[in-house]
Amino acid sequence: MWAKLSDDFIDHPKVIEAGPDAELLFVRSIVWSCRYLTDGHVPKEMAYRLCDGWSADETVKKLLEVGLWEQEGDDYRIHDFLDYQMSADEAKALRKKRQEAGQAGG
Repeated sequence: MWAKLSDDFIDHPKVIEAGPDAELLFVRSIVWSCRYLTDGHVPKEMAYRLCDGWSADETVKKLLEVGLWEQEGDDYRIHDFLDYQMSADEAKALRKKRQEAGQAGG
């Protein structure tokens, strides 16, 4: 599967305001969520792991402040994730369709 980013992503006011660390965490969270079909849900532990050594508390706080992430209990949700990415159900259906096509010989 693929994660989609708009070609004007780096110029978005929220991304600029968030700063480079938060921008990287945001992109990593999108890719991770697409890979594991979480529909934009990011568990707190994974958010901190995706920070990979830099200040997780400040970076997460910045994503929440600018509105790129939303608080969901103790975890987080990527704002408007399903507006730009396939849902888990859509991705599973596409994978199944591709698998069946491959088994049928194309």
